[in-house]
Amino acid sequence: MEDLIVSVAFDRTDLEVGDAPRVIVTNDFDGDENLDLVVANFGGSEISFLSGDGAGNFSNPIDISVGQNPVSLVTEDFDDDGESDLAVVNFTDNNVSVLLGDGSGNFDDPVNFPVGNFPGPLKVSDFNGDSLLDIAVVNFGGEGEFPDLGGDGVSILLGDGEGSFEPLPEIFFEDGAFDLTVGDFDEDGNEDIAVVNSFSDDISLLFGNGDGTFSDPTNLEAGDRPDGINSGDFNQDGNIDLAVANADTEDVSIYLGDGTGDFTRNDFPVGSLPVGIGVGDFDGNNIEDLAVANFLSNSASILLGDGSGNFDNRNDVGVGSGAIGVTTGDFNEDDRLDLVIANFGQDSSGNEISVLLNTGPLLKGGQDNDTLPGAAENDSIIGGRGNDSLYGRDGDDVLEGRLGFDRLFGGNGNDTLSGGQGRDRLNGGSGNDELTGGASIDRFIFNTNQEFQSEDLGIDSITDFSQTQGGTGDIILLDLTTFSAINSESGTGFSIADEFTTVTSDELAETVNAVIVYNSSNGNLFYNPNGSDTGFGNGSQFATLTNTASLTADDFFLRS
Repeated sequence: MEDLIVSVAFDRTDLEVGDAPRVIVTNDFDGDENLDLVVANFGGSEISFLSGDGAGNFSNPIDISVGQNPVSLVTEDFDDDGESDLAVVNFTDNNVSVLLGDGSGNFDDPVNFPVGNFPGPLKVSDFNGDSLLDIAVVNFGGEGEFPDLGGDGVSILLGDGEGSFEPLPEIFFEDGAFDLTVGDFDEDGNEDIAVVNSFSDDISLLFGNGDGTFSDPTNLEAGDRPDGINSGDFNQDGNIDLAVANADTEDVSIYLGDGTGDFTRNDFPVGSLPVGIGVGDFDGNNIEDLAVANFLSNSASILLGDGSGNFDNRNDVGVGSGAIGVTTGDFNEDDRLDLVIANFGQDSSGNEISVLLNTGPLLKGGQDNDTLPGAAENDSIIGGRGNDSLYGRDGDDVLEGRLGFDRLFGGNGNDTLSGGQGRDRLNGGSGNDELTGGASIDRFIFNTNQEFQSEDLGIDSITDFSQTQGGTGDIILLDLTTFSAINSESGTGFSIADEFTTVTSDELAETVNAVIVYNSSNGNLFYNPNGSDTGFGNGSQFATLTNTASLTADDFFLRS
């Protein structure tokens, strides 16, 4: 039990957008009080607007024209009219398009403002102390390694509160400025900027002077090829900390700030080629967690924080090809923080985003023989390599045994049980459950510890019943306390031969003399204590073999 992992689970849906989606933002753009999405599609000259319905679903995308190769975007109220606007960075055009929203899902034509060469991510804050929103953009130029690109650095656009911006002279520094975050790192009341430099493997800290200008950069050593950065308070000391994704060392560096501009670093492993980082409380314990998009492993690493700056609890969730951008929000209004991942495509050919709805706690076993109990909500419980016991209890649960000889108990609710490899025992409990044994010889158990009542069992679907697994076959185990009309002796098969029969229609199942009746034409399995009298008495259908296997009496085991 010492290697038990508690994380969160997600239900994934992929949605088509434009070519090579890179960054996603969320807000209520159409005034219906539901979160919507806007996606920057790097492979064209448009962004995609998807309206949310508050249940985790989104409309087909509506394309909005901007500049060439939109690489990043943010949403804020730039003209102070109470409606959400957009600022979009156009990589090839070297400018930022500002689109003012009307609150009903429509936007004015873009107005463009120049920035440096090959601009990338941007952030919004008040850099000159006038209480108006300004914009900072990193420019992936190349003054060092690629001088023909024009120089790396940061462009500052000072806002006037009406949706217009005044460019300041670009700030030049290290090689490969790739991403940025903002905050008051030294707590002097002025906003600062932290930039990750992908070629020089460091972070440039630009401390603000409060007038839109900044000090010369102070550099912190990073991992190999830092490509993404975000900020939060990861050790709950009231100071701003940094999280940096290091693409080539496949880890995230956590820099704990002390409030004076100094930081202490610790590294935590993630997937292959991490880029985007999302920050939020995914497990509902009021501690900030991380979601990291892993470009080459097509996954998002969920790292749960412990409140002291450690992120040792990692669980990877599959997404689309070339995962690169992360945004968070409660898209189905269940008070759980969800994720959306932009799937760029590993050859820049992606055109999908992955919506990951948070379904609640995920319990994972490790190397030992673990007992994994669910709670009163919808749980996801995954066994490890040992012989595990998984208990869903209440809620509509997902139980996966994986390796080992596992026991899976669904409990109440409509559960999904999958045994995986090994000789597993599956008991759905009440509710209409889906039971998949997986490899090897599995037992599908029907037992309530009392006489049969249909509501105690529901109608379970057995998806892969096989009579040839491991040289013998799967077994349907019937408890004789529950199926009390069976008079056959305990053991394999029916010692009273006519207590089991096969029919070809549900109507015939109601009138035959057998107690257990199988309809071979549709896979329905019935308990018929009423015998040849019409109807099932206090019995009913209790299972369906969805593969319509050819059941015989020897496929049953009767347990007293």
